[in-house]
Amino acid sequence: MKNLLCLIFFLSGVAALIFELLWFQLAGLMFGNSILAASIVLASFMTGIALGNYFIAFWGHKVTYPVRAYA
Repeated sequence: MKNLLCLIFFLSGVAALIFELLWFQLAGLMFGNSILAASIVLASFMTGIALGNYFIAFWGHKVTYPVRAYA
């Protein structure tokens, strides 16, 4: 079970990176392949991570099934 859970977390991270690359490509088409496009994608990605950490810091102790909440 532990190995399956590790595989699921790994695949989730891979999917997130693929999604970020797709957004980078779309931003490049809209703004041109520039530092602006890369900055927008990176800033939005980091903002999402920061918001996720902010919310889990306050409500994380109330989660009874962490794997289900992650899904």
